[in-house]
Amino acid sequence: MWFDPQVVTMTLDLYYKGVSLRGIQDHLNQIFNVQLNSHATILNWIKKYEGLISEYIKTLKPELSGQWNADEMKVKFNGSWKWLWNVMDKETRYLLASNITEKREL
Repeated sequence: MWFDPQVVTMTLDLYYKGVSLRGIQDHLNQIFNVQLNSHATILNWIKKYEGLISEYIKTLKPELSGQWNADEMKVKFNGSWKWLWNVMDKETRYLLASNITEKREL
């Protein structure tokens, strides 16, 4: 890899936060003075490292406290109201599960 790993890491972070490829290219130019020939370079980095990151994540085991909290909220989805349910570990705030239902009650 010709680029500083910090630049590549920043690129992946920006991408997964929803910044466009051209936006990332502009950011790298302004902040790090990195001149890329094309935004396709960024897409190539994402393709290359996405698989590696995915494999690494599969090896991680979350440390849980044994107490979980459930929370719900109403969200609009495709024009109609639904319920979004999240279950998180009380201590670590690790997200264990998310689900969307039509109704709040069973």
